Parts: sequence; structure tokens; C-alpha cells
Amino acid sequence: AWTSVNSPDERKVELRFATGNQTKLWLNGKAVFTHSDSRSIAMDQDTIPVTLKQGENSILVKVCSEDTYFLGFYLRITDTDGNPFDDLIIGESEAD
Repeated sequence: AWTSVNSPDERKVELRFATGNQTKLWLNGKAVFTHSDSRSIAMDQDTIPVTLKQGENSILVKVCSEDTYFLGFYLRITDTDGNPFDDLIIGESEAD
């Protein structure tokens, strides 16, 4: 899965992520998280501190599994207290 996130400024955020499968997550082309085990899925299993740059940021998530047919994940972008931002634009690139 891929999306863009437009931020009005550079800021520290947390990617609150969860999956029951093997996964890798990239922010702006840099790998920021890897999970290689199978597990039950629950919201906010992993908290990944990252910095969004001002303007457009890209998030890429790759999920795979060797032993299940269900592939999915949860992903939230929050402040350090788990609160959502109201000024991020998700899924619209600067070219739109």
C-alpha cells in the first residue's frame, strides 16, 4: 500500500502500526520499520517515531505472509500522546 502525506511543516510524529504478518514500512524511501513474525493483530501494536518533512511525504507498506490468507494492517499518524493531527492532508500529492 502507498499513500502521500502533506505536512504544513517539519514535525515529529508517531506511526502507530499493527499487522499480524511480516511487514516492512518506508517513509520517503527510507525503511523505518520491519516486523518478521506472525502474531494476532491489535491496534497500535507498534509505535514508530519518525519526522515528516514539510510538504509531501510518501509512506509505503509491504505486508506478506507464509502461513495465512488474510493480509492487512492498521496505520495511524499521531502526536506522541496518540492524538491525530487535523492539518495533515492524506492521499493527495502536490501534483493533484
